[in-house]
Amino acid sequence: MSNYVIMKVARGTPRNIRNRIYKLLLGTTVTIGNKRYRAAGLIRKVNGEVISSGLYVVPFEKLIDVIEKLKEKQLDNYIEVLRMCLCTCGSQ
Repeated sequence: MSNYVIMKVARGTPRNIRNRIYKLLLGTTVTIGNKRYRAAGLIRKVNGEVISSGLYVVPFEKLIDVIEKLKEKQLDNYIEVLRMCLCTCGSQ
């Protein structure tokens, strides 16, 4: 069983930065000529899930990969990783 971490877009993030984060995490569609091409988002690539707009669940072992990608685009300062208990005891 894998442990998961919840990430969220920080409150007060400017709209243009939020849009860049959403495109990176959720993917985007590009139209070239009459054909549409869908780029898979980072959340899908790491087998994460979208809880709601701006709130994501990522496997703990893939968190470093996600943060590195965000750092490449200089978006890591706008993401908060919520603290979670990694043990199986059920306490937080």
